[in-house]
Amino acid sequence: MAKVSRRAAVVAAIPVLVMALQLLPAPGLGNPIWASAAAALGQPLTERITIDLGASVGAIGFYLVAAATAIATVGVASDRHRAEWLLFALTGVGTLMAATAVVHDLTGSTFLGETGMPTRGVFDAGAALGVVFAATTANLAVERYETRRGRAAMTTVQLIEGLSLSLGALLVCALAVGFFSGGLLAFAAGCGFATFAVSVAVRRLGMGAWVSTGLAAAVLAAAAMIAAGNWSGEADIALRFAATSGVLASEQRMVSDAGAGGSGAGTWPAVHRLYRMPDEPVRPPPTTAARIEVEFGWPALWGAIVLAVLLVAELVAGALGRGRDSFYSSGAAAAVVVVAIETFRDASLFTPTITIVAAVTIGLGLAQSKSRSAH
Repeated sequence: MAKVSRRAAVVAAIPVLVMALQLLPAPGLGNPIWASAAAALGQPLTERITIDLGASVGAIGFYLVAAATAIATVGVASDRHRAEWLLFALTGVGTLMAATAVVHDLTGSTFLGETGMPTRGVFDAGAALGVVFAATTANLAVERYETRRGRAAMTTVQLIEGLSLSLGALLVCALAVGFFSGGLLAFAAGCGFATFAVSVAVRRLGMGAWVSTGLAAAVLAAAAMIAAGNWSGEADIALRFAATSGVLASEQRMVSDAGAGGSGAGTWPAVHRLYRMPDEPVRPPPTTAARIEVEFGWPALWGAIVLAVLLVAELVAGALGRGRDSFYSSGAAAAVVVVAIETFRDASLFTPTITIVAAVTIGLGLAQSKSRSAH
């Protein structure tokens, strides 16, 4: 457990170091806005990568809270019973968000806003993650029945009850994602579900890690081909699949002009004010990918994708190396796949709700990636 926590802490420290470097004086490497401001004011200013120190410091604080949540969850979820309750809570949250989205669309309400906008994006992301959580909970019910029926600790009726609740939650989440949203959201949920199903099947059939790696590579290749087949226009990949009704020209210019160093964590609003038209309101980023490119630079976006792939590999390896309770790591890996794909659809990942849900999910998966006995 200590080894897992240390490794997670080291990986979690990488974004903090990047954000901290953006705060430091960087003569000759700072954002050009500092030189322009110095010329306008007629006095020298310290060049930095970030254009808004306060916003970047706030972004670091937000990230540290999320990282601390994930690391704390690793400790809490090391106990099998607490891990179960965390999974139940995550499933309940995802199902509730999906049900809210379904009722919202059925009644023609508008309180969640347009597709792709912040509030609706959060509920869509919750529903997509709910698909994975519900599938994981269903697997938990089956595995508990298999291990406890010999001791008469779980009856067939209890299995049916558990499966009914899990499959009902899965149906609600799938309805919200597939019928009322569709598009990249349904694709993300489908890839997450496929990741979970493949991981569980590989472990149950006793296949080796190489088989799992090959299947994962096939899924990624299929996803890439589907994305390429749907590619049209000249839009940057960070904006191409945005769920918003229309990406503004100012946002396209922001992403196109983003350099390798970005403008600093948390500075999207400040940058948008510089690029928008006089009568154009300051809008939130259309996608998480666009925000990463603008605030951290295009290398950071690809670095984040690489980290996501490595995290999925770590979680799947943990699942394949376990006997009981491997579904926790499989479910967490599937959730990371969902979040990674949805990064190109909306900006929900940087909202407090989805950030905390993702942090708890990753912590739960890492905590249960190593064999241990219940306390």
